[in-house]
Amino acid sequence: MKGNFWDSEKRSGSKGFYGAHRHEKHKKAEKDRIPGGKADGEPDSKFPAKELKKGQKHEKEHTSDPAIAKEIAKDHVKEDSKYYEKLEKVEKK
Repeated sequence: MKGNFWDSEKRSGSKGFYGAHRHEKHKKAEKDRIPGGKADGEPDSKFPAKELKKGQKHEKEHTSDPAIAKEIAKDHVKEDSKYYEKLEKVEKK
């Protein structure tokens, strides 16, 4: 026998059933850095790009982690699609 199933999986680069499952769990944990947010699990494409970009820039004032800044921004934009546009107007006064 040239090797077992696990050896062939490593050689082929395939994740196989168990590898894909582990990867899926890791991927979810990586996306959701702050559990319980309104936008948990939502892809970036569900948000207005311009508003999300404004939000990320604003939230970087509170964290040095760009992934957390994006997650906070997505939560705010989920509540109000013009959240950062309105915030910008209020801060200018």
